[in-house]
Amino acid sequence: MDFEKTLSELENINLKLEGDTKLDEAIELFKKGIELSKTCIKELKEQKGKISELTDEMKNLTEELQID
Repeated sequence: MDFEKTLSELENINLKLEGDTKLDEAIELFKKGIELSKTCIKELKEQKGKISELTDEMKNLTEELQID
């Protein structure tokens, strides 16, 4: 599942939990929400790493091109 779909599902769970939900269902939704949160956090960390690599690469390129 991609990040946007996971986040959307998490938002839907949040809306259900804010409404009138039976305790058993609320607990199951909460568990699912925790798992979806973990998935989103993992994806964000991976993307952050990719962005860091790209910015480091760009920094190195600009340093190489500097003329004193």
